[in-house]
Amino acid sequence: MYPFFSLYLFIWPLLLPIKLRLKVFIFALLFNICASANIFGFIGEFTNNLWIKSSIAVLYLFNNYHLVLSYKRFALGELLGYTMFPLVAWGIVKIWKRQKVGILLLALGVSLIANSHILSLLFLIVVLILAEIVRLLMQKFNWEEARYICIAAALTIPMSAVTIYNFLVLSMHNRYLAPNISAPLNESSIFPQTYIVDLKHTLHPLALTDLNARTWNIGTLFLILAFIAIIYLIVRRKDNDGYYAFVGIIGLLLVIGGFDFVNWDFTEHLKIFEPIKVIQFLGRLLMLAAIFLVVPVMRMMIKVKALWAKWLISVPIIIFLINGMMTIYRTQNFYQEIVPTNILESGYNNQLHTIDYFPAFSGPKSGVDYAVKAAYSDIKGPIMFGNSVPSFNSATYHMRIKHVVMNKYLVTPVAAYNRFNYRVTIDGQTVKWIHNQTYGTIAISSNELVNKKKAKLCVVAKPLKNEWLVMIIAGIANMAVMLRLILDFKRK
Repeated sequence: MYPFFSLYLFIWPLLLPIKLRLKVFIFALLFNICASANIFGFIGEFTNNLWIKSSIAVLYLFNNYHLVLSYKRFALGELLGYTMFPLVAWGIVKIWKRQKVGILLLALGVSLIANSHILSLLFLIVVLILAEIVRLLMQKFNWEEARYICIAAALTIPMSAVTIYNFLVLSMHNRYLAPNISAPLNESSIFPQTYIVDLKHTLHPLALTDLNARTWNIGTLFLILAFIAIIYLIVRRKDNDGYYAFVGIIGLLLVIGGFDFVNWDFTEHLKIFEPIKVIQFLGRLLMLAAIFLVVPVMRMMIKVKALWAKWLISVPIIIFLINGMMTIYRTQNFYQEIVPTNILESGYNNQLHTIDYFPAFSGPKSGVDYAVKAAYSDIKGPIMFGNSVPSFNSATYHMRIKHVVMNKYLVTPVAAYNRFNYRVTIDGQTVKWIHNQTYGTIAISSNELVNKKKAKLCVVAKPLKNEWLVMIIAGIANMAVMLRLILDFKRK
């Protein structure tokens, strides 16, 4: 469902023969370099001033929402989406300028997000549609722009082929338990006081471990700067300043929309608004707010000419940078005390499971509890399953068999999805199995366990039919677009 195809750009440091800490450092560094390059490219469409580009990159990278994604939640899908939003913005601005390279930038950005996080993709599509509607109303949209966007969309399809194929095939042939969207959105509302607390802790920030879904924020200094920039642009009202202020106002509304004084009960009572609940918690609005709010700050920094005013803007940005680095340092100190040295082995054998995307079952409601127990190998019956030892395509269990009467087929903890070709073995020998519809898992023939006290169960999932072909298409399409971009930028 989430192959994280985009991770191939960043995952290679984990193959290096160096210490794990250094591998992860390089991995995180690559993410930040990529986000910086994207934001530099986007801002570069408006100014070549290195200080302005660097300042906007600081605001985008060191705000608390991005730091929470990177160093607390470790939400790789959302992090990839956040990293690539400026790339999409860069591409669409190039298209607005009628520059053909924008087609490639937009296609690459959208496909990298599509191959990372479906929810981020939905956010992105809505924003792009609204942006083009606004341009249409402003009479700036024309057929050439439409043609460029259509070509970018056509390129995006093969570049996103892995995700599109997996998502469609698995969704069409399986029923699964969707992530919980039944909780009212108001339960995840953000406390406005969070920004006051953040301001009080300037230069002695809280560790990210002290933040939760109700205290997420993008940083008070960032918010104040954006607010001042919007007011400045509204008062100035020259050279299309109103457009930049409008973008910033949307960013402010996204921040305010997550506050607890905004009532989201209408999503509970009107079915037409139910799809909004797919965001699950309102803090995710900050994902879009950040890219919207840097725009008025950038515009203000470009237009302000007085030296004292430039310093007045620069000082809070420098403080913001120091504060962000201190936040990371304090968070790292916290984890250093609790993370075991054998983190990889510990992670493999104590996986945190939820029932999200677990195969739907026909059993009673208690089956939900069963799904969780199955994920933890806690199944009552004649067999005790140890913790799973997973690889990228298999799961292995060391079983202990009790001397009790066994049914013809025995339920295992291994979730079973239609369209996958599973190979099930016990002690290396292929065994007969069925898809247990009551619990949504693989069930093995008990005949293979007669007179055994211990056995090793191994389940290997082979790729979906045609998946290698789709992977090759996506790989070639991505490499071709990246190579063309490299050649274009090298030439120019």
